[in-house]
Amino acid sequence: MEEEIKQENHETQNEITKEELLEKLSNLEKEYEAQKERCLKLESLLRVSNEKLVSLQKELEQLKEHYRKEREHLKKYGHESMVKDMLDVIDNFERAIAQFGSMESLDQNTKNILLGIDMIYKDLKNILKKHGVEELELKGQIFDPTIAEAVDTIQDDSLGPDEIAEVITKGYRLYDKVIRAGRVVVNVAREEIT
Repeated sequence: MEEEIKQENHETQNEITKEELLEKLSNLEKEYEAQKERCLKLESLLRVSNEKLVSLQKELEQLKEHYRKEREHLKKYGHESMVKDMLDVIDNFERAIAQFGSMESLDQNTKNILLGIDMIYKDLKNILKKHGVEELELKGQIFDPTIAEAVDTIQDDSLGPDEIAEVITKGYRLYDKVIRAGRVVVNVAREEIT
C-alpha cells in the first residue's frame, strides 16, 4: 500500500510538473514573441541609424571637399583685391618711366633716380609674377571682350578686322582669371560703299 501511495504522489507530482512546464512553456513563448518583436524594432532602429550614419559620412566628405576647394580658391585668389590695387602702382611706375623718354638727355642724378624707379618697378612686377599675375598680351591680337574693353576704334587697312591696334591700359590675369581687362583701341574694317 505504501507503494501505491508513493506512486500516486509521484504521478501527482508529474502532473503538476507537466502543468507547470506547460505554463512555463507558454510564458517562454510569450517572452520569445516579445523579445522577437523587440529585436525587430532594434534591427529597424539599427538600419535607420546606419542609413543616417552613411548619409552623415557622405555629407562630411562633401563638406571636406567643399572646404578643401574653398581653401585652394582662397590660397589662389585670396590676394586678388590687393593685386588689383598694386596694378595701379605698376601703371604709375610705367607712366613715370615713360615721362623721362631717353636716358641720354638726363643728368647723372636723374638717371640714378630713374634707374632706381625702374629697379623697383621690375621687382614689383617679378613679385606679382611669382604670385600668379601675368600681363595680357593684347596688341596685335583679335579683340576678345572677355579679356579686353574696347574704348575706341580706328580704321587702318594695315591691320586686320577686330585687331587690337593700341593698348591704353594693360590687362592682367591672376592664374586663369582675368582680374583687370585691358582697355584697347580696336581696328574696324572699312565698310564698302555701294
